[in-house]
Amino acid sequence: MTYAPYIFDLILLFIISGFFFYGLFFGFLRALGSLVGYFAGAIIASKYFDNLMPWITNLIGDRAGLAKVLAFLVLFFLVNQFIGWAFYLLDRVVHLLHFIPFLKTFNRILGAGFGVVEGGLIVGLVLWVVSIFAGRTIVGDWIAHSLVAKVLLPLVDYSIPYFPEIIEKVQALAH
Repeated sequence: MTYAPYIFDLILLFIISGFFFYGLFFGFLRALGSLVGYFAGAIIASKYFDNLMPWITNLIGDRAGLAKVLAFLVLFFLVNQFIGWAFYLLDRVVHLLHFIPFLKTFNRILGAGFGVVEGGLIVGLVLWVVSIFAGRTIVGDWIAHSLVAKVLLPLVDYSIPYFPEIIEKVQALAH
């Protein structure tokens, strides 16, 4: 076996560590806002991207597949950013209470832990989607042999029932 799956695991761990440091630096509320924004963005974008698709098709021409992806991404980004902004404002209000001993430290430690959970879910969801489309390609083999993916994919399998509409649309695109 080559070293590619191990390098792939290191890349995945590096990405998850970025979420850890994001949570550590910004604290629990902003990490929570990021995760809530991620899921709300995915849910809203999966329900309403069809409404935005004709407008994007007019802009880019007759490329329905690309228009679907762009419509989803635009809605996802807008919802995610709006919710992130709302949690940022909430964090600024809570920031006024940092005179309480250990509150800032507790906020950052909770944020780091929540960042790892968020990173694991997001990376796992991306791996799940890529594994549907990758099939028997080199990327599919990397995912199949990845130790990190073997930990993250069951977590995604546990959370998938909460998002049936998104799952149906991803699987429909794959076929």
